[in-house]
Amino acid sequence: MMVLDALWSLALIAAFGLHVFSLPANWILLGLFALAAVMEPHTVTVGVWVVLVFVAAAGEAAEWLLQDREARRAGASAQGSIFAMVGAVVGAITGAPVAFGLGALLGAVLGAYGGCLLGEMMRGVPLAQARTAAWGAMRGRVGGMVVKMSLGAGMLVFMLLRLWET
Repeated sequence: MMVLDALWSLALIAAFGLHVFSLPANWILLGLFALAAVMEPHTVTVGVWVVLVFVAAAGEAAEWLLQDREARRAGASAQGSIFAMVGAVVGAITGAPVAFGLGALLGAVLGAYGGCLLGEMMRGVPLAQARTAAWGAMRGRVGGMVVKMSLGAGMLVFMLLRLWET
């Protein structure tokens, strides 16, 4: 039983590490924990599952909503904010092959900046104003990533403690 718990623990830690590649690590954590609960019964109530799903969803929402909020605070339009979101996804995908996948994080951050900048310039916004909005989108993206990873860390700790309870 201890060996299996150790293997599940390693799998969960590895899944958490997928945040570095801009992958949906919190959802993968949740899936692995569900698989562990099926294969090796642990007492996990329906209420606990609901909370874990809520936390994973809150992480995703925070990542996108903080980017949108900060971009708009910095003067971005709806178009600039949407372009920032698309830019973050495109940046993460194009950055993934760089530095063994680590470029996905930087790609997402730079993509948010570039997307917002492009969206604002397409609207005819002066460059200085578009750059300010883009910085807001980039700050929001970083903040959202930090919140999402922090929530994932909390999920990971909870899951590891649950796996190792006697």
